[in-house]
Amino acid sequence: MLVPFQRILLNRAAELLPRSIAARLYCMGGLTLGTVMVLALGALFYVQRTEYVVTEIRDRDVALASASADIELLLERHRRIVESAPVQLDLVAVNRDRRISEAISDRVAELIRNANDPLLDAVKEHLEPFVLSGRRVLYFAANFAQAEAVDAVKVYEEAANKIQNLVRLSRAGGIASAEHSVSELLERGHKLMHWITAVAVIALAFVLPLSVFIIRSVVSRIKIITDGMRRVALDEKDIAIVPNGTRDEIGEMARALEIFKRNAATLLSNSHEIEKHERRRRRRNHRKFGEGCGGRMRPGARLLF
Repeated sequence: MLVPFQRILLNRAAELLPRSIAARLYCMGGLTLGTVMVLALGALFYVQRTEYVVTEIRDRDVALASASADIELLLERHRRIVESAPVQLDLVAVNRDRRISEAISDRVAELIRNANDPLLDAVKEHLEPFVLSGRRVLYFAANFAQAEAVDAVKVYEEAANKIQNLVRLSRAGGIASAEHSVSELLERGHKLMHWITAVAVIALAFVLPLSVFIIRSVVSRIKIITDGMRRVALDEKDIAIVPNGTRDEIGEMARALEIFKRNAATLLSNSHEIEKHERRRRRRNHRKFGEGCGGRMRPGARLLF
């Protein structure tokens, strides 16, 4: 059931629509199609945005966090090797550690180049002092200069701490960027849900009732026209064609039916007049024939007239 306010709103909306029934139906079809298109475009936009955000997180944020974690693990391994070198008395082990530290340095430099991150790019400036100070510690350890190696470790630790702090900031930045992208995606999802809810409410509160209102008005008037045509076919004269005041297709049908009703009534009246005139003519001819025959006619002959 429609509330009074909704009924008034639907009447006002119906007045704004074209008078033609076909145009009204086309308008309702356009409104329905527009509602579906809005929902479809909103869903499509959200899907595309989701795909973009997921790809961005995978290709940038996850890759950056993974590279930062790998760099941090390599730096920790490099620190264990270098910081334990002053107490290492095995020359073979020291030379092996020197080769491993060089491989770690090369791997860290490669990861920084491939990461394409501003924070990791800043690590490049501190990477050379870090590598050189580590080589210095291992050089003193290989020559059994423990005192000089211990002093060199302090310089190395300062360089290593700077690099590790930058790497931690880079990893935290990647995680924060991923969280921001996910939050933005969730926010857009909430906005899309609100838009879909608003469009659905408008469709249920306005488009659907207006469609039902127009269809019911068309169907009810067509029923009146059909009933009027049936009554005209039964020669009923006292009928009123109600929808003939409207200026649409049904109004044209009602006016045509009204004209047909008047023409049928006129034709029926003329038919009755012609029949009366024919009966009078036959009676006159009968009288004339009777007078010509001197009134001597057999009773059965009257039946011919």
